[in-house]
Amino acid sequence: MARKVAATSGPLPAGHEIKGAEVIVTLAHADGLKTRDGAPAKSFQLAGADKQWKPAVAKIDGAKLIVTSGEVAAPIALRYAWLDNPETKPREFRRPARLALPHRRLGPASRARSRRQGQR
Repeated sequence: MARKVAATSGPLPAGHEIKGAEVIVTLAHADGLKTRDGAPAKSFQLAGADKQWKPAVAKIDGAKLIVTSGEVAAPIALRYAWLDNPETKPREFRRPARLALPHRRLGPASRARSRRQGQR
């Protein structure tokens, strides 16, 4: 019989997909993920083609986060817990499943631009 082993980490980004105005982030180690108050998480930002970061919220759907912003119709990049300000609360997720680290997920256009900048 296989023995159940505890996760060695909080939730970590395992992939993402952009569907219209939503960025859907798939998480590994996300068992029991929820916010402290049951409301959508607010420590996210999205950017569109204009590369301007706007506040976003994330709704939890099992091991996925569905991130949206009323100010970004076609997101190309997402970041979490990136700023040091009162609106950013990386500990808004309940234990045992807290998002582990601030992170940034790039869409195809941003990845290509980042690679070009890295070659300079």
